[in-house]
Amino acid sequence: MTIDQFWSVVEGLPTEGAEHALEGRLNKLSPEDLVAFDRHFTEQFFRAYDWQLWNAAYIIGRGCSDDSFMDFRYGLISRGRAVFEAALDNPETLAGVVKNGEDLRNQAFASVALHVYERKTGTDMPDRGISHPRNPTGVDWDPDNKELCAKHLPKLWAKCGW
Repeated sequence: MTIDQFWSVVEGLPTEGAEHALEGRLNKLSPEDLVAFDRHFTEQFFRAYDWQLWNAAYIIGRGCSDDSFMDFRYGLISRGRAVFEAALDNPETLAGVVKNGEDLRNQAFASVALHVYERKTGTDMPDRGISHPRNPTGVDWDPDNKELCAKHLPKLWAKCGW
């Protein structure tokens, strides 16, 4: 499975219940493709480990712990390639995606491929052979500082700021 095939599996999932729709799609894949899907998923998850994106998640959710940021990145992947890539390039694009008060987090989305693989094979998903980055990329700034939020992510702050 290529990265393009990975994104085609994710593309067009509903906002609500994305994990259930993904499960239906993954049930059609071979165990080998499930392993490849999970590897691509994990790589995209790691790519989104960025301070600017974390601060965007903080503004959207009015706070964002380590665990919440993990769930945010899962939910961001569930929105498809265009939304994901745009947000990585410029988190301001999320102002056009989220509704004020909307929760992008989706913890359940993270483990769908693992569960489907286990049901199909009776074994655990093989190790991905990659590890989470030690630190987020980019430059951090204090998302509790309203002036910095308005400076760094003005559209997102105007829409979701408190």
